[in-house]
Amino acid sequence: MRRFWVVGFVAIFAGCLAASCLAYGGLIRLEVLGVPHLDFVAHLVFIGLLAFFADGLIGERAAFGALRLGPALVLAAAATDEVLQRFSANRSSTWSDFVADAIGVTLGGLAAARVLRATHMKAMATVPSKERWL
Repeated sequence: MRRFWVVGFVAIFAGCLAASCLAYGGLIRLEVLGVPHLDFVAHLVFIGLLAFFADGLIGERAAFGALRLGPALVLAAAATDEVLQRFSANRSSTWSDFVADAIGVTLGGLAAARVLRATHMKAMATVPSKERWL
């Protein structure tokens, strides 16, 4: 299962990094496609997937109370990127992008928690009952 989290995180991180670099370079403009709210959906999906794999990779470690470290780091990086976009001629920083990032991080974190819980329960079911309590 560890390979799933590592490969997934690396693949999504590389995709997000490439998309971000192309956007900062002015080589990618989603508005040109004419699909309404495509930017919002892209933020939600890709940042959500990044949070999902980060949470699974780190293993649900807590950052602040109930907030887990993986999704918290992804949201902090997304917020930093939104602030940096204000200084770029080729990017635009909007609150709706950050809201999409926050929703994506929340959904990605919840999905990772569910997958981690299910795999943990499955692993516990294979351990003989006497050994569970030792």
